[in-house]
Amino acid sequence: MKTQINTLSLEEREELFRLIKADIDMVINNKPHLSEINEPPDTPMKAYVRQAKMNVLTRKGATND
Repeated sequence: MKTQINTLSLEEREELFRLIKADIDMVINNKPHLSEINEPPDTPMKAYVRQAKMNVLTRKGATND
């Protein structure tokens, strides 16, 4: 898991922690979880890493247009 995190860029890492914080906030506040991931990977950390990468790529694509 640590190896996966170490391969992320700074922007991807920040997005990863933002996603984890948002999920923790939802659990604490009893809000329903609305996942943006269509096919969940086999572990939660892989899901967070995948979503962070997708979010960063989406943001970069929107700014490059």
